[in-house]
Order: sequence, then structure tokens, then C-alpha cells
Amino acid sequence: GPAGTASGSAAVSNSPTGSPTRPATAGRAYALDGFAWQEIAAGTFDGIESMALFPIDQGLLAVGTSRTAQVRLWLTGDGSSFQPLDASAFASDDPVKHQIFVDGVTHGPAGFVAVGGLLTTVQTGRVGPASPLVWQSSDGTHWSRLETQGLPASGLSYVAATDRGYVVSEQPDFTSTRIAAFPAYQSSDGVSWQATSVAAVKIVGHDGHVVALTSANAIAVSEAGSAWTTLHPASQVVALATSAQGFLATAYDQSSAKWTAMTSPDGHDWTSAGTTSTGLAAMIVQAVGRWTMVGQTSGGLNTIPILTSSDLLTWHSSAIPQQVIGSASLSSIPYPYREGFFVETEVELSPGGLTESGPLQVHLWWVRAAQAGDAPGATAPPEPTVAPVATPTGGISEAQAIEVATARLQPMKGATPYGKLVTIGGFDPKQTAVSPDRLVWAVMILVPKPECSPAPNPKPSACDLPYKSMAVLVDYAKGDIVEVLDEGAQ
Repeated sequence: GPAGTASGSAAVSNSPTGSPTRPATAGRAYALDGFAWQEIAAGTFDGIESMALFPIDQGLLAVGTSRTAQVRLWLTGDGSSFQPLDASAFASDDPVKHQIFVDGVTHGPAGFVAVGGLLTTVQTGRVGPASPLVWQSSDGTHWSRLETQGLPASGLSYVAATDRGYVVSEQPDFTSTRIAAFPAYQSSDGVSWQATSVAAVKIVGHDGHVVALTSANAIAVSEAGSAWTTLHPASQVVALATSAQGFLATAYDQSSAKWTAMTSPDGHDWTSAGTTSTGLAAMIVQAVGRWTMVGQTSGGLNTIPILTSSDLLTWHSSAIPQQVIGSASLSSIPYPYREGFFVETEVELSPGGLTESGPLQVHLWWVRAAQAGDAPGATAPPEPTVAPVATPTGGISEAQAIEVATARLQPMKGATPYGKLVTIGGFDPKQTAVSPDRLVWAVMILVPKPECSPAPNPKPSACDLPYKSMAVLVDYAKGDIVEVLDEGAQ
């Protein structure tokens, strides 16, 4: 967060920067349902697949990453023009084989600290375990990589600052039946780290207080990062974020299948806001005068809403203009900025397999309250301006492939299978029994885990994920099942 403020991820920070109140861009703003959407710095982020924004003293630090290129950095003071920064401290010797990611930036007693890790590709479409990486900066723009001591062999996902130092959490281990959390680590300088007594899924900070979401679905709070107090404001806390007023937590009640929002100024004293009208997502911010989050899709890319609430209880769903979403995928992370927020869309430049998308391109959008003069946003997809790309003929349709696949595997209730036409070699490089160029429908089906049902316990299920994803590869020309892949076992 800004200098003098201890905070966690920029996705949940709401402290204003010292920049002008609104990005001064000449791009067209599309207004729909009270919001105006405007693309920022078009062309600046060419080659970037994913972005994150973090508030620093001079404005916002933008971090761009991809699976095949080096990390890139920018600084913006007005939210419109982005000045490239030296990103040599984040360089990889081979970004294809060793991908570097940055997940958190915070300001503390030893300056700005960024955390992330290095992923090693072990085969096409898959990565191996991550290694921890930490960077330090006096101003948020000039960075150096630190040689750390005491951290485990795992990537770092969240960082928060105390008055005495820093606290980080490792990436949780998402197994087939549960989410395994690891100890949080604390440091006074970002170099030497010591394990704490708290197993943390997530760490956030505000005004010198650090709060952890623990592996036992409880809350732990600390002022120094070493001594922790564990609290149980609800039987099962499932999400945690920060706000301008302190902290926000989400609790789930298994018996009633309802969600409750709780707030706290310091992480110690929690107040229930009541039962909400929707399941709360983890990435909630205060923006445009309301609580704001990206909603869940309900049947396609064009149905993703923006949800807003004035009281955390009743939520209103707002449509996104088709000029924005189009064929893109919308990030679930809104980044607050003055009286609005940024979101990113990712466009798939060419087809990829279902285990790994093709090359992506980020577009950054600034969202604010609609004003007179904004262009009306379309509520339906615009008419195509170019001829559709030719597709192979003579094979079975997606619907036919789904019918074949679901005759083999029964989907879990409420889950809709979907398919994508791919080459079998691009989807499953280990398949050698047939030509890698063979066209197949990869049909993705969510199936229940027998060991996770029934689930008469306090958690949403006997497992953190009571289902798993299966891929049924159906031959495009003949309609035969070529193979069935357990996505969780790959």
C-alpha cells in the first residue's frame, strides 16, 4: 500500500494514490447500468498475458507477466499513461522453462517488498513446484532481488506489513481432496524469515494489523507477525479481504447453506453484517461508492456480471457492455483507483487445449460511474465485421460429442459439460497411440467424488472440492471415445 500504510494485495486495498481523480484518456467510454468502461493504454501491454496493479507512493505499479516472456513493469501517475520501468530484477534465464510470477507488494519498515516465485515447466501445459522469490525497493520503482534465508521451497502468494516487518503466506497445495496450507513466515528485513505458528491460506494487512485465514477456517491476528491470536467469529470463515475501514471476512453455514459478511477495524473485534443475498467472492473492493466484485459466470463468457452492494447484504447485478467482454475472459480481480477501479480482460489469440489456453493478450479497462456523453454500451453481441474463420467439416458437432461423453460419465448435478475442438497432441502430449494431429472434441465434465458424499459436517463438503474434472476425448471424424483423462491426476 501507500507509504506508511501496511496492507496486503492491491486487489483489496482502497487507499487513494496521489494521482488525479480520473484517468485522462481519449478512448471511448461505454456506459451500461450506471458504469462506464474505457480501455486504457491500448497497445502498451502487447505480449502480456496477465496484469496486476499495486499502489505505491507515485501512483500505481503495473506488473505484466506471461508464460513465454520476461516480466515487465510500468508506473502510472494518472491511470492513463504508463511509463516502462527497469524490470531486470525480475528476469528469468528462460521464461518458457522458468516462469516468474509476482503476487503481492506491500510497504513496511524496510521499504517496499514484493513476493512471488519461479515456476519450472516439466512438460507441455504443466508446471512443477514453485520456488520463493522476494524483491525489495525503496520507492516502488527501482527493484532488486533479495537472497533470502529460511523460506521453504514454495511460491509466495500474499504479503502484509507490520510496524516491525513483513509476513508472507505460501501458495496452498491444491490436492484432489483438500487445500493444504503451510506456515506463514515473518521477517524484519525481507531477507531472513522464520516460520510462525499459523498455517495460513491467505494473509492481509491494514494499519499495522495482520490477519490470516487459517487452514482450519478460522482467523488469526497479529501486530508483529510472531505472536498470533486465533479467533472463531464464525464456524467456518472462507474468505478474507481488506477495506478502507479494516477487514472483511465471509463465513459459510453448512446447515443453512447461507453466507454471512463480517467486518472488523483491527482483526480482533468482528461484527456481523448479516446474511447476504449472494455467495461472496474473495476479491471484493470498495469502489464507485459501493462494495464491488466480479460475479460468477452462469453459462458463457458474455454473462459475467459486476455485482455491487451498499451494505454487503443485498447485491445488484450489472451487465458488462459487449464492447468490453466480447470474446474475452474477464479477470475476477478489480483494482480500486480513486472513485473507480481497473479490471483486465484477456483475449485468446489462438486456440489452445483445455488444460492450457492459447496465447493471451491483456486489455486494461478503467471503470467509473457513467456520465453524460458516454457512448451507450451494447447489451447484445455486435454484428461480426469479418467473416468467421473456416472450421473443419464432416465431423460431429459439440452437442454430439457431449452426448457421447456423458453416456460414459455422468455429470454432477447442476454442472453443464462443454467441449472444445483441439488436436489430441496439443491437449495430451503423452498420448502416442494416435497421431498428435488427430482432431478430437475435448469434453470437460465435472463428476462427484464418491469419497466426498454425503457430507454431514460443518464444511461445505467432506472435501474442499467435492468434485473433480474429467476430460473425455471424442474423435471428431468418427465420434468414438479416444481416451478419458482425470484432470486431477495429470
